[in-house]
Amino acid sequence: MDRNFVIGMILMTVLFYLWIQWGNFFPSEAQKRAVPQSSSTPSPPPASPQGEGEGLGQPTPLGTSGEAVPKIDRATEEIVPYENEHYLVELSSLGGSLKAWRLKHYYDSLGKDRKRVVLFDEKEPGNYLGQFRLGGSGFLETSLVPYEPLPIQGEKIAFRWKTPGGVQVTKTYTFNEDYSATLAISIENRSEEAVSGIPEIFLSRDFGTEAHQRSRFIPGPLVFAEKKLHKPRLKELRKEPVTFFPASHVQWFGFDKKYFLTAVVPLEQENVTTTLRNLYGDRVQIQTTSAARTVAPGETLTLSYMIYGGPKKLDLLEQKDFGLSHAISFGWVEGISIFFLKILNFFYRIFGNYGVAIILLTILVRMALYPLAAKSFRSMKKMSEDMKKIQPQLERVKEKYYETDRQRYQREVMEVYKRNNVNPVGCIGSLAPTLLQIPVFIGLYYALYNAIELRHAPFVLWIQDLSAKDPLLITPILMGISMYLSQKLTPTTTTDPMQKKMMTIMPIIFTFMFLGLPSGLILYWLVSNIVSIAQTYWMNKQYAREEAMAASPGKHGR
Repeated sequence: MDRNFVIGMILMTVLFYLWIQWGNFFPSEAQKRAVPQSSSTPSPPPASPQGEGEGLGQPTPLGTSGEAVPKIDRATEEIVPYENEHYLVELSSLGGSLKAWRLKHYYDSLGKDRKRVVLFDEKEPGNYLGQFRLGGSGFLETSLVPYEPLPIQGEKIAFRWKTPGGVQVTKTYTFNEDYSATLAISIENRSEEAVSGIPEIFLSRDFGTEAHQRSRFIPGPLVFAEKKLHKPRLKELRKEPVTFFPASHVQWFGFDKKYFLTAVVPLEQENVTTTLRNLYGDRVQIQTTSAARTVAPGETLTLSYMIYGGPKKLDLLEQKDFGLSHAISFGWVEGISIFFLKILNFFYRIFGNYGVAIILLTILVRMALYPLAAKSFRSMKKMSEDMKKIQPQLERVKEKYYETDRQRYQREVMEVYKRNNVNPVGCIGSLAPTLLQIPVFIGLYYALYNAIELRHAPFVLWIQDLSAKDPLLITPILMGISMYLSQKLTPTTTTDPMQKKMMTIMPIIFTFMFLGLPSGLILYWLVSNIVSIAQTYWMNKQYAREEAMAASPGKHGR
C-alpha cells in the first residue's frame, strides 16, 4: 500500500462527505432553470385564500349582473367523511374542497402516543388542496362558496353550487381503492351568455418546523415537467417569491414529505402552466392553469384531476404512471438504486424482514464483485512481496540521498524498481474494486435512504427502525472494527510509519461519518466488511497453497 493508495483513500473519503453535503452547497438544476413570473402569467390570488372572509380574490361571478359571492359562514359548513382501506378524508361544503387527508397504516412514530400520518389538514393555517376558480378577464369564484352536498353514491361524493346568474358548478370526488382519487369539476352554463375563463387550481402548504430540521432531506414543492423533476428549495423561493415554469408538458405538481407525496395530475388538459409562490414564512402556494375555455349557453365543461396522497413506494407510483415515481430521488445512480430496491423487496417477500433482506443483498453484491476482488488481491499480494524483497535496497537509497538530494533520491528509487522488474504503480489496480463499489454504495445509499419500506421496519433487538440511526451506535462501531480488521488482512506495500498511521485512522474517520446514517445502510456496510474479511482470508489461504505447490520440486519436475 503506497502513498498513491493512501491519497486515493483520503480523496474518496472527502468526496464521499462532499457528496452527502452536495445538496446543501449547490442548488439543483431545477432551481437554476426557474425564472420569475412574467407579466403574462394569470393574475395571482391574494396570500391567504383560506382565511376567514378572504376568497381567492374579490370576484363578481359570471352571469350574475353584479351580484357578489356569498359571504363565508363557517357555522353552516358541513363536513363529509370518507374512508377506505388506505386513507381517511374529510370534505367541506365550503368550496366543496378536501379538508383533511390521513393515512390509515402509516404513523408518525413507533411510540404508544403515535398518530396517523397527516398529508393535509385544513386546520393547520395556510393549508388547502384543490381550490378552484375560472380566472382571466371573466371571473368565476368557486373556492369558498357554500356548496350543497349531494347524496353519497358508494365511492363518489359530490357537491353542487349554483350562481344566481345560472352557472352550475359540480365537484365530484371518486375515491379509488389505492391511495388516489379523481376530482371532476363540471361547469354547466344554464345562462344566456357564454362563460369564458382560464381554469385555475390551487394548493398551499405551510412547512413550518419541517423546513428547519437538520436533515439531508428538505421538504418542498414539486413540479414534474418536460420529463424532469423540479424541486426549488424554500430558501430559494424566499429570495425569489415567484417561480414560473413555462407552459409545456406539466404532468403533475404537489408537495414532498420525504416518504410521502401529495400530488395533483391534470388529466387531458393543454398548456398547463404552474406557478410557485412563497407567500410568507415557510408557506408555499402552487397555482396551476390550463388553456382558456369557453362554455356556450347549454353546454358543460368538465375538468378532471387525479389526486395522489400516499407513500412514495416505487411499485405504487409506477402503477400510476404520469411520472410520479420520479418523486423518489435516486440521484445519478437511479438505475442501480431501482435495481437494488427491487432485489431488496424480492428478498423481503421471501423472508419477511428487511434486515435479513439487506444482509442477503449485501452478500449478493460482494459475490458479484469477488472476481475483481480476487484479481486485485493477487496483484496486491505480488506487489507486497516484491516490495519486501527490495526494501533493503530502498532503505540504503533513502539513507544516502533522501536528506541531501531529493531529485537524486527519486531517480535512484526508480532505478531500484527497474533493476528488480517492479512496477511502482502496480498496486493502483487494486483500487478497482473499491472504485467500483462507490457507485454501488451510492446506489444502495439512495435505495436505503429513500425506501419507505425501511421506515419503522424492525430488524432485531434494539434496531426497530432501519431508516433511523442505530440508537445504541453498536452497528457503526462494529462497522469501524470490521473495517480495521479487513485492512489488517489486506496485503500492504508500505513500511512508512506515517502511511500506516493514516490507514489506521481511516476506520475511525468512517465510524464518525457513519454515526448519523440509517441503521439499514450501516448494516449493509458492516456485512460487506465481514464478507470481505471472509473472502480475504480465503484468498490468503488459496494464495499460500498455490505458492507452496509452485515451490514444490515435484511439481517443477513434471
